[in-house]
Amino acid sequence: MGLQVTREDGSAGDIKLYLLRWALKNSGSILQFVLPLVSNLAGLVFFFGCFAALGDKKQALHDIIVKSAVHKKDDITG
Repeated sequence: MGLQVTREDGSAGDIKLYLLRWALKNSGSILQFVLPLVSNLAGLVFFFGCFAALGDKKQALHDIIVKSAVHKKDDITG
């Protein structure tokens, strides 16, 4: 699709950014076996947080927290 996860400013991300974003986005599944009630709540929060991508900045809740964004590959600097 020609998209890539980057930092908010459009610069290339690093492995720490990608892992943190993945962990937040999937926190409901990650916590499922340890804290079932918390995992359900986290999953629900991040599910509805995806609707934040409909806003002006076009970032979901996990992107806002981690300070990442999804950009077209052609627009990425560095």
